Amino acid sequence: MKPIAAGYIIGFFLFIPGFLSRAQAQTVKTEYAAFNLRDPFAKQLPGAVPVVKPPEAVSVKEKIVPPAIVVEGLVAGGPVPQVIIGGNIFRIGDKVQDAAITAITKEGIEVVYKLEMFSYPAPSRAMVIKREEEDDK
Repeated sequence: MKPIAAGYIIGFFLFIPGFLSRAQAQTVKTEYAAFNLRDPFAKQLPGAVPVVKPPEAVSVKEKIVPPAIVVEGLVAGGPVPQVIIGGNIFRIGDKVQDAAITAITKEGIEVVYKLEMFSYPAPSRAMVIKREEEDDK
């Protein structure tokens, strides 16, 4: 027997069983009898929960009354500006009646009291403002 003929015979026997099994698989119908099982393709995570926003509270801003600070004198030209209030000397960052001093200039001082900025004039500026008020009357 020639090697080529032997190859055809061996290939024929290998082909026939594969052909028969494929033909059998196409003719046999498979029925699934499973019930009450979860769908494997269904979403497993919970659905989106609607977000409920709380009602907006109307904020009523209370009027903040600044502390009564009288500037008696100030030194604004030096390397460390200072102010005299009630006979005591203060610098930037010091607290006067719960108000923090944030700036000292020749026009006066600025303080922050309860997160609001307030300005107090220097003694010379206070006299000018007082005279202007008197002239308006």
